[in-house]
Amino acid sequence: DLVSPRRAGYCSFFANVSQTGRQEVRADFISVIVASAGETVILPCYINVSRDIPTVEWSKVGPELNIAFLYRDGCETFEMKNPLFRYRTNLNMNEVKNGDVSLRMSDVRPSDAGKYQCLILHTRNSHVAATFQVPGVGVTLQCEASGRSPQLEITFLDDQEKNISAGNLKRHQDPRGCVTVVRRVTVLTETNRCVHSCFKKMIWLMANTDAHVYITDTGNLQR
Repeated sequence: DLVSPRRAGYCSFFANVSQTGRQEVRADFISVIVASAGETVILPCYINVSRDIPTVEWSKVGPELNIAFLYRDGCETFEMKNPLFRYRTNLNMNEVKNGDVSLRMSDVRPSDAGKYQCLILHTRNSHVAATFQVPGVGVTLQCEASGRSPQLEITFLDDQEKNISAGNLKRHQDPRGCVTVVRRVTVLTETNRCVHSCFKKMIWLMANTDAHVYITDTGNLQR
């Protein structure tokens, strides 16, 4: 429902992530916000906090990346922020630790009207070690990672923790949205024992909520 032009709409959104990393996301409803030019609005987004606060990205939906606010490593990241939102968007830092990552947008303008999304990203790293004893023989290692994140990466490291040049990353996404990536590397062992690690970097999408903002200007509703 549309709310009063003098008040920001407010709704609840929750994301629960189990210990296995699988996500369960539920949106009760989409927030619809109506405001007059010059007012301040709140775009709601909540997460369950069971670990360090992950990366929070608020962006305006459109053909190009349009970041309204980016929170990373405990503070705002200004480099990727659209200058149109400079000094006008922020989170309530006192509430972030409680899982409230709602966006506060002040001095709203007609150009602000549109659809916004709140993305909650969490990075998780893991590695698998392979030990073999075949001196002087080339050995091919294959590493595979699966998840619902489109940003899965695989890196091979040697026993000195140095990167190993590997083949191209092969990526497949099934109709359910699950992504699988596979990468191979062939190494030549010069000693009778060599340990290599497959390092997986996964960025998990924990929550995704939408907010529609309408700006009233001289009696007209803009979208």
